[in-house]
Formats: sequence, structure tokens, C-alpha cells
Amino acid sequence: GCSIGANATVVCGVTIGQYALIGAGSVITKDVKPFEMVYGIPAKHQGWVSIAGNRLEFDENNIATDAFDGKKYLLNNDSIQLI
Repeated sequence: GCSIGANATVVCGVTIGQYALIGAGSVITKDVKPFEMVYGIPAKHQGWVSIAGNRLEFDENNIATDAFDGKKYLLNNDSIQLI
């Protein structure tokens, strides 16, 4: 369920988490967490995305709601949980 942009390079042994989004042309040298958005050379954390691929903006309670489908996400200890 992850999305990998065109011409991205993924180094052997790297794990890409479920629903992760990788920008086109990125070089992936480290594991990518579920729901994490990364891009660049080398790729770096740029934010979090929903199952639908929309960028998530978290409130003061570390909860985000995807406007597309209304699903809620919790940011806890640098990982995302669907609630």
C-alpha cells in the first residue's frame, strides 16, 4: 500500500512501511515508517500521510483527520496509529 514516485532509488535491505509515500527521484537509504512521507537525496522525513495519500496536520492533541474520508490518526512516539 505504499506509493513510490518515479525514478526513486531504494537501497537493498531498506524496509518501506505500509502507506508510506516516497517522492519522485528520491534516494532511500534508511527504513521508512508506515504513513511517513519522505523525499530528497538522501530522502528525509517531510511529514505524515493518510491512507488516501493526503498530508496530515496534527492538532495539539496529536490527532489529525483526513478531509477525504474522515479517518482519524494519532501521532504517538514518532509513529502513526489509525483510531
